[in-house]
Amino acid sequence: MKGSRAFLTLALLGLVAACNDTPTAPTRLQPVSGTPVVAPPAPGGGTVTVTGRLWVHDAVGTRPSNGILWGFVETATGWGRSGAVLAEYPDGVYRLSIPADGFVHLVAGPFQPCVVRVASEEGASTLTADVHVVADRAQLGANLPPELLERTPTLSGMVFEVLDDGRRAPLAGITVGLDAMGGMGVTIATTLTDAGGRYVLCGLDGDQEPYLYAWREGYREFATTVRVDGNTVLDIQMQR
Repeated sequence: MKGSRAFLTLALLGLVAACNDTPTAPTRLQPVSGTPVVAPPAPGGGTVTVTGRLWVHDAVGTRPSNGILWGFVETATGWGRSGAVLAEYPDGVYRLSIPADGFVHLVAGPFQPCVVRVASEEGASTLTADVHVVADRAQLGANLPPELLERTPTLSGMVFEVLDDGRRAPLAGITVGLDAMGGMGVTIATTLTDAGGRYVLCGLDGDQEPYLYAWREGYREFATTVRVDGNTVLDIQMQR
């Protein structure tokens, strides 16, 4: 499972470059440029349009991004088709369709600290959700932009290793993410630890028991299911 999740995480990290708003899609999931992603509707059901803007935070500021957005769709009968749509409309606007009885996780890269989960609502034909990605690593961890910190509840903590003398040593550059399928490889939020080993993931209101993982070359992968009750703090110990 580590290999598939690591592959998908790395693929998502490569979607958006800091200075290039038209990223190359990974080969595992082929994009449908400019075409809405349509999952098969349930029998007797229809579809709902999901729209919004894709924003990128970098050293210059915050701006719309014409990047690639992935939609992982789930219905009452299981996971539907997943695919991608290019936010090629003006000002980073994207549009995709989901079954009227389902929901979608919206995912982009390089780092998307906040989970964006959009569920169908009875009687609604259009739903709106913006997606924020962070291209500047200096704005991750404890330095997350304030507008993202407002997307509560958050899951945060310090990633560390225990030294021979028993002291905790914070670890920078650890990938920390959430998986929507309990470790099967559907990454829905990612971040990196900062110089102090801190990580922050946000927007967890749709999943109170997310599957959390952390990894970096040279360390054993850490993985656990977390009980989220409001803003939750969980420190992570890594082992070589």
